[in-house]
Amino acid sequence: MTDLDPGALDPARNRDAQRPSGELDRRSGSGRRLLGLGALLLLLGGLAIGVWRHYAVHLEVAAAAEQHRDFVPSVRVEAVRASANTMAVTLPATTNAFQAADIFARASGYVTERDVDIGSRVKAGDLLAAITAPELDHQIAQAEASLAQAKASRRQTKANRELARVTWGRDSVLVRQGWATQQQGDTDRLNYAAQQQAKQVGDAAIQSQEAQLLVLRQQKAYQQVVAPWEGVRRGPLSRPALKA
Repeated sequence: MTDLDPGALDPARNRDAQRPSGELDRRSGSGRRLLGLGALLLLLGGLAIGVWRHYAVHLEVAAAAEQHRDFVPSVRVEAVRASANTMAVTLPATTNAFQAADIFARASGYVTERDVDIGSRVKAGDLLAAITAPELDHQIAQAEASLAQAKASRRQTKANRELARVTWGRDSVLVRQGWATQQQGDTDRLNYAAQQQAKQVGDAAIQSQEAQLLVLRQQKAYQQVVAPWEGVRRGPLSRPALKA
């Protein structure tokens, strides 16, 4: 059997193998230079395209600004002259008062009287509504009865004091003359002093009852809801508001 050399069967490879190594290095360096030149051309082309687009946008913006600056609007004009007739124009509006107040009742109870309605004109002091409170009327009646009882007790105390004064006036003479014991004299004297103090207690109780009755009557006066000034009622019954 005969051994064959692979280089003998491929003439081109045989020729490359026969070429010098310097020629192969020159061909490899030329290829790299061509590749680098192509990449540089692509980069320059991209930069050129970007610059051109930016310049085109700048031109459009400058053109738009110049057009806006030089724009002259067109309007319709007409000579002004006096109108022959008077034109009346009716527009919707709301009228508000200079003064407005929400009037609340200071007493709790039931509304028994309503003299004015919404939109009615009233004067200062006119009755807007009346309120009744049965429990307050009962308290006033009880206070009046307690006051009458206190006054009756004071009259009784005054009578007892007068009796004690007369008794002590008589017994004091008898005690000095020895016709009455000293114990009887002390009893009559201290009884008279006690009646004087009882009269002061009665006076204080009457003043207290009168003050309590005054408070209850003032609360009853609050059941009258009156207008503070002249105006027009504009609120509901639960809160009668007034505007001037």
